[in-house]
Amino acid sequence: MKRARISLFVSAILVSALLESGPAVANDSTGGLSVSTWTCFRPDPAGLSTFAEMAIGNLQVDTPKQTLKGKNTTLTFTNFHFSNMKGLWSKLTLAVSYNSVRYGTKVMTINSDVKTTPVKFSVSLPSKYLPKAEFIINLADGSNRNSLLNALCIPTSTFNSHLPVNASSSLEQLNRVSVLASKFIAGSGSAPVPSNLVIHIDPTIADTLWLKNSVATIASATQLVSAFGLSLEGKLNLYISWGPAFRNLYIPDSCKYNAGGGSCGNGDIWADLQWFAGGSSDISNADSIPDALSRLSIAANIPHELGHEAQQSAAKSVGNPNFWMIQPAWLREGTAEFFKLVAYSKATSTSYLDLRNLYLQGTGNTCLSVSLTELTGQGSYSSSCEYTKGLIATEYLIAKTGNMDALFITEKIPGEDFAAVFEKAYGISLAQFSAEADDYFAKAVAAVVKK
Repeated sequence: MKRARISLFVSAILVSALLESGPAVANDSTGGLSVSTWTCFRPDPAGLSTFAEMAIGNLQVDTPKQTLKGKNTTLTFTNFHFSNMKGLWSKLTLAVSYNSVRYGTKVMTINSDVKTTPVKFSVSLPSKYLPKAEFIINLADGSNRNSLLNALCIPTSTFNSHLPVNASSSLEQLNRVSVLASKFIAGSGSAPVPSNLVIHIDPTIADTLWLKNSVATIASATQLVSAFGLSLEGKLNLYISWGPAFRNLYIPDSCKYNAGGGSCGNGDIWADLQWFAGGSSDISNADSIPDALSRLSIAANIPHELGHEAQQSAAKSVGNPNFWMIQPAWLREGTAEFFKLVAYSKATSTSYLDLRNLYLQGTGNTCLSVSLTELTGQGSYSSSCEYTKGLIATEYLIAKTGNMDALFITEKIPGEDFAAVFEKAYGISLAQFSAEADDYFAKAVAAVVKK
């Protein structure tokens, strides 16, 4: 079902306006006036908190009585039921609007402990507006004019999706992502590698530094998969080899190609460490790491492939196994690249910001002239821009939403038109996002070059 576009800007300007009017809250497919379950939250002016962190409680709205008279419908609301509320609230503001026109407003004094509140609020509007009308619900501490104490409620289905938030500069956006990544890593736990992931090692490289560094990042990657609410299901076989000979004994023919790694889609994953030595047969290369970027590329290679497994897990959770047929290359590979940086950050206690800047120093300039809209197919692109530009576009997507969970959302929305899937997931058109992401990428590269 189609849901109206959401546009919520969590900024100082928005927060300061809450006490007086509050932002319009877009409805879901049933119409905002008939949504029964809402989540109340207090916006973060800095835009660094996730939506879950901003939640202060839940609201259940009794089904309104509907009275049809001519072309108009009158809705009469009776009781609101609040639960798990944090803080003291003494003022409730209700309003109904459509296309910026208000059809009813009510300001009420409520008990500070907020449980069940008799509402007795009626509003009449043209019946044809009902599916798209907006119900605005604000809470405030009426004894204090400080807008930071105010809160608003939106449909829980919307709250659990991913809404655009405002940021005034690319540096602020990057800082937001770095903070979100740090918080996410801190809460991702320390579980061991799941038993269904079996690691097979080419004896040729069993005692090498490259092998040890690669294996050391696997637990961090699987912990992050779980932190995203996903699971690596079924038996997974990971083959780590020096050259194709070892891994080609086990993986399907369709997965036997020249690369640093691959996820075959049948539970087989592989990493070819010889690829990082430029194909050299000299095994001594596997004990020599020339620079920090090479260390990152080698050690975070397997987390990249596990990022692809996480994409498949997200898709399988909603019965959408063919997501990859419409997903553009920049998002497919950019998501896996972002995931690998966060996994490497967790494994090495290095900040995401430092890793991302290191990454761009090695690859950024080559993709400046490539538009994100060019990176849409399923194949590989010149200079691997689907990886480099995809990473920064994915970073920008997280900056826009203010939520790490933005990584694995489109996989959970079945559809044949990716532009429609993208807008449904994020509340912004794919064309608009692509243009903004191109600009963000140029600024990101310029900032790194200056250093």
